[in-house]
Amino acid sequence: MARPSEHPDDAGGLGLLLHVGYHKTGTTWLQRAVFQPSAGWHAIADGHELRQTLVRPRPLEYDPEPVAHALLHGAAEARRSGLAPVISDERLSGHPHSGGFDAVTIADRLATAAPHARVLIVVREQAAMARSCYALYVQGGGAHRLEAYLDPVDDTIVPLFSWDHLQYDRLVAAYQARFGADAVLVLPYELLVADAAAFVGRIHDHVGLPAPATIDMTRRNRSLGAAQLRAKRIGNLFDERGRTSTSPRLVRRGVWRKVAVAVDLAARHIPAGRAAAVEREHRATIARACAGRFEAGNRRLAALTGLDLEAYGYAV
Repeated sequence: MARPSEHPDDAGGLGLLLHVGYHKTGTTWLQRAVFQPSAGWHAIADGHELRQTLVRPRPLEYDPEPVAHALLHGAAEARRSGLAPVISDERLSGHPHSGGFDAVTIADRLATAAPHARVLIVVREQAAMARSCYALYVQGGGAHRLEAYLDPVDDTIVPLFSWDHLQYDRLVAAYQARFGADAVLVLPYELLVADAAAFVGRIHDHVGLPAPATIDMTRRNRSLGAAQLRAKRIGNLFDERGRTSTSPRLVRRGVWRKVAVAVDLAARHIPAGRAAAVEREHRATIARACAGRFEAGNRRLAALTGLDLEAYGYAV
């Protein structure tokens, strides 16, 4: 482990920023359009590298040395170039498909490696987040219906989706306890949608960087509609490569490709009326599941951050 005087965020100059997520809050756009040298940033590590050294090791296998080494040398390299060091990976806040079970473990690891870093957490209104998480699941090969994904039968053995992961106040409080309240910036994804310049400006202010002159607003990821997701989910039953489903495949090896191609083709020609009906059903299912679930937590989040969450459409 690096000695305290060698911590990557102790060396003066622009401080290290830890952007820890959440999923589906514009992370890919931030990484490709904002956290770039042209805007004053130097990314210390990519997602694969972070997950191998920081996320993937189990508690009894975790070695803090590679993490401290990567942060120390990455931050030094950034400062030699006059750039702000940043690590950015939504997986650092846990994963929605496993209920964020390791989010606090990761926070502890980051706090040990860089105790004086600054932190960025981006949240999103929970109903919209749940829909996006399910879309992520299906697009990754998942084959469960929406209701089964949102309400797993048993998550006591294998971590699965959990609404607790979307109680953002808990993770924000955990990071504030480890890094200090002033070091943790929480922004709503809805601010990015409404005013990207203000959103980016807040991030740059957080580490003492001037705001970039221009912002590339090209959208990086596009979600499927509810009807397309339904078709894709059915096609996933035939796709033996699916990464996010434990459902048995319905056909022998090799046959899935032809079936999946046919399903994808059919998904492009869903009648507009049918697509709208499925969309309404999809949103109603999520709305029922969210009803009364997040008000208290969102009020706590507003108190912790000073955000007017009601103005951004959050239930309070």
